[in-house]
Amino acid sequence: MRLSLVWILSKRKKDNKTSLTMLQKQLKETNGSHEVVVCTNGFDVGKESNQEFVSAVKNLNAKIFFLDIAGKKELAMYQAAVEKATGDYVTMIYSGDVYSEGYLAFWEKLGDGEETILMTSKFTPEEKPLPFAAQLKDDNGNVIHEKDGIRMDLNQDCSLLPMYLGGTLVRREVFAQGKFEREEGADEERFFFMELCLKEQTLRFFNQLQYVSAVAREGNVSLYTPIFHKEWYMDTLTDWWVPYLKSFGEKIPKLVQVNAMFTVKCRWMANRDNQNKHILDESDLDAFFRCVGEVLHFIDDRIIMNTEKMPALKVDSGLRWVYGYVKYHGDFELSLMRAETEEGEIHEMAAHNGVAVSDLYKTNVNIQFMDYKNGKLHIDGTIPFVTKMLADNIYLVYRNESYPLVYNERYGLVKYFGKSMYKKFAFSMDIPIPEKCSPKDKLYFDLTVGEEKIRMLITYNSHYSRLTSCYKSSYWCFGPKKKYMALTSGDNEITIKNTWELGRFWQELKVLAELMFVNRTKRDFMFVGIRTAYHILKPFMKFGGKKIWLYFDKIYKGGDSSEYLYKYAVAQKDPKIKHYYLVDKNATDYQRLVDEGYTPLVRKSIKHRLVFMMADMMVISNSTSYAFNNFGIINSSYVRDLIDSHACCVQHGMSVQKIAIAQNRLRDNTRLYFCASKYEIENLSKPVYDYVGYDALKLTGVPRYDGLVDRSEKQIMISPTWRMQAAVKVQSSEGEARGYNPLFKKTDYYKVYNSLINDPRLLEAARQYGYKIKYVLHPIVSVQEKDFDKNDVVDIVPAIGDMSYEDMFCESSLMVTDFSGIQFDFAYMRKPIVYLHHEDIPQHYEEGTFFYDTMGFGEIAHNNDELIDYLIEYMQNDCVMKEEYVRRADDFFYYNDHNNCERIYKEMIQYQKENIV
Repeated sequence: MRLSLVWILSKRKKDNKTSLTMLQKQLKETNGSHEVVVCTNGFDVGKESNQEFVSAVKNLNAKIFFLDIAGKKELAMYQAAVEKATGDYVTMIYSGDVYSEGYLAFWEKLGDGEETILMTSKFTPEEKPLPFAAQLKDDNGNVIHEKDGIRMDLNQDCSLLPMYLGGTLVRREVFAQGKFEREEGADEERFFFMELCLKEQTLRFFNQLQYVSAVAREGNVSLYTPIFHKEWYMDTLTDWWVPYLKSFGEKIPKLVQVNAMFTVKCRWMANRDNQNKHILDESDLDAFFRCVGEVLHFIDDRIIMNTEKMPALKVDSGLRWVYGYVKYHGDFELSLMRAETEEGEIHEMAAHNGVAVSDLYKTNVNIQFMDYKNGKLHIDGTIPFVTKMLADNIYLVYRNESYPLVYNERYGLVKYFGKSMYKKFAFSMDIPIPEKCSPKDKLYFDLTVGEEKIRMLITYNSHYSRLTSCYKSSYWCFGPKKKYMALTSGDNEITIKNTWELGRFWQELKVLAELMFVNRTKRDFMFVGIRTAYHILKPFMKFGGKKIWLYFDKIYKGGDSSEYLYKYAVAQKDPKIKHYYLVDKNATDYQRLVDEGYTPLVRKSIKHRLVFMMADMMVISNSTSYAFNNFGIINSSYVRDLIDSHACCVQHGMSVQKIAIAQNRLRDNTRLYFCASKYEIENLSKPVYDYVGYDALKLTGVPRYDGLVDRSEKQIMISPTWRMQAAVKVQSSEGEARGYNPLFKKTDYYKVYNSLINDPRLLEAARQYGYKIKYVLHPIVSVQEKDFDKNDVVDIVPAIGDMSYEDMFCESSLMVTDFSGIQFDFAYMRKPIVYLHHEDIPQHYEEGTFFYDTMGFGEIAHNNDELIDYLIEYMQNDCVMKEEYVRRADDFFYYNDHNNCERIYKEMIQYQKENIV
């Protein structure tokens, strides 16, 4: 079988080289029967510097065509390429895409079949399956291999659907006959395949072959381009999906309904919690909900509730409830229904009109954190919204004694588009553990519904869960001299038993053996090495009872509160404590610290991994400490039983907004939280943060304020915070700088600030009064520097590299910001601030205990003209802070000295003495 491979080149040479290297190897294994249609897509094949690449392409073991497809839409581009093609089947790759080993040789050896559509499993570079392309596995988790592929009847099974040409092969003559006159925008390719599937009704799936897509596809909540376009949310639904669904009359094919449901899901998941792109504001939401309701009206409730458990439609039971609420305009009541499970058992389900919304038999309790103190095991966890709604009672059971869950108000809201939709119910429990435990005494959770008692599943979806379900031999040792061991017992129980050194050693061998001989993935082998190194080196790194303190700020940039405290702590020269400051070796601040005589910890080094795992105290200025140390939720599963660091928050900004989603106690398992204002303490003491009763909040000041000394020059600093929709999402780690956003110049954020820094009236006033203006880009959007127009008055300063915030604060005489926490640094020196709460840019934060109109340190402008009026007034009066705002600053800050590090260090030493063995 001969393939016509349509290769879409990129302007990124790295991506072109990735696919070229892969094709060189793969085509070398063939007889040369395949052909490659190279679509230049803006890549200049005539450019001298590209000739080496072009020559390499021409030497591929295949028939080669070059085609200029500039300006064409995707399907029209493919069609133009197919007109040149001669193979039996056509498929496509973008530069950066790769195939699994032997992919192209396989097709050459395969005889011609009957199916028009052939499809392989599809993955992202992070090894996550793409929607409707998950590998099929047997009951033991092994990939099913069928040499001739697996025939899929698309009338019955819609779990595998071709959404786009990458990783999908279509018979060439069928593709060539297609007419691509539709204008569905982002859904154009999907519509083509949906109609092709309706016509063909079958495809053949080759499970063992893998296509890895470097291009973000629909379902990617961060990098898929249309999620930043307003028309994607409503116009596509009303202009295309609703008429298309109506066109089928009363009987809409299942695969069309599944496609439509996936369309709805993608829009919600791209805006869940802190993923909200702020594309739809409050006034848009009612219209959007109506659009979604119109689409859901045509979809069977069984598909909406995903009763077939298709991976691509998977969402939690809370969002399924929201779907129902939107479809039925609020008239969506849940009731209990007895039904048969896949295992043939009869039990209770949460249902609406006979359709299951949540299977109570498979509902779960999620353990977020476990700890041991004063003879009791402390457990923090959450219960799903629908489960809590319908269960009569939920109990923790240990040693045959039932403990009703003790609920609290810790943050558990689930938001979509910035609007709270439902919540997970949080609880905290303290369970007495006897001196001698029997392994027969299990810890588990039961829920009761009427006369039925159901054992709940236990999940460990937190970095601080201590245990994991990634491997069966998971364990965690705790208590004095680690005399207790908790082990996972199946999916729904925890065993707690007494242990000793030999028992711990034996259990660790079980873990290593399971990873090496049962799981056998690359990740498992890697963590065998990491765990082994940890156990071997820990006695040396912590010899003599030495404690390890790990500090970090942004990783790609230092100079924040953690660095200040690190330097102060090192200067105390306590021989019992080893201090490490983490920063990327490529960061300018790394060399600066070396020049100052310090030895920074190099990010991603082996030593970094070990220090992170062995740290006793973790001093952080930004939340999500695991992510900043390159441990995602999967990787943390392999080491969370070993890590027992106590997080100390020294703050990047003041905690006076509603930020419970990022700063609640369990986000980083925060044990100490250092504040500069009584208003922070007031805010963080609210039940939603869950700090009360843990003695965590300390009124000490924050470390970086120790470096603030007024050295004002005639300089105005403009420094707004960032917006989700103006920056590319993190691609690999929170500790890395963001990538360039090609859509940035289309945002209101860019338009407002580019207009401001080039406003003739502002520039003329600055020249007249002798002021220089520094426009300081937030670190997250600093990569966009080149997008802004330049002039002779305004310096555009990226907040990366050797830029120093401290110097900028000290040398500037006035600050313009919107909601950024750096306003407090400026106010600490009693320098004037003017706020730009622009009417065209959505507010980024919710006010908590700091209200700008009555507590802010300066005037509030709502457009550029108002702001410039205030700035001219200040320049005319030498930028002196007005008495009203001086009084507000005096009221806000508890301390006004440079002894913050000293107070914090003393608190940490005392905490360590009392809590860390």
